[in-house]
Amino acid sequence: MPTRPLTPDEKAYRAALRLLRVQDRSTAELRARLAKFPPAAVERTIARLVASNLLNDDALARRIADAAGERGESHALMRDRARRRSLPARAAARAIHAAPTDAALALAAARAAAARLPASLDAHARWRRVLGALARRGHDAEASLDAARAVLGEPPDPSDAHPSDADSATL
Repeated sequence: MPTRPLTPDEKAYRAALRLLRVQDRSTAELRARLAKFPPAAVERTIARLVASNLLNDDALARRIADAAGERGESHALMRDRARRRSLPARAAARAIHAAPTDAALALAAARAAAARLPASLDAHARWRRVLGALARRGHDAEASLDAARAVLGEPPDPSDAHPSDADSATL
């Protein structure tokens, strides 16, 4: 018995399931990836996936914020990640609001960065490396300095820098 051809809705739904098997996607990402299907079929597919909770922008925003928080990343970096994933601003804002404060994230990241440093490093190098780690995680200067100060103590005096340590004078 021959099989009947799939309808556009069935094709779009199967394609969406394949895409979601690979990674979670936002509604906007999925809509863009299904652009080759008729728009009505795409909208029905999205509605079906949302109804079955296989597509949930709020849950994806929470997972992105949670993962970023575990890495000690700032709220600004969380917002950027959510924007790059085409998540609705409200979903991202709710997820970020539920995350620890920027100060708490910076402090945790500073502690983790300091714990990885070799004991042989001088104070200037320790400060540079911790501040660099915080900057890479999107923390602003004020939050970074406060967190580094809490973990490392007061910054070293720039006049104590070793002459070959040219960039330590920027502390």
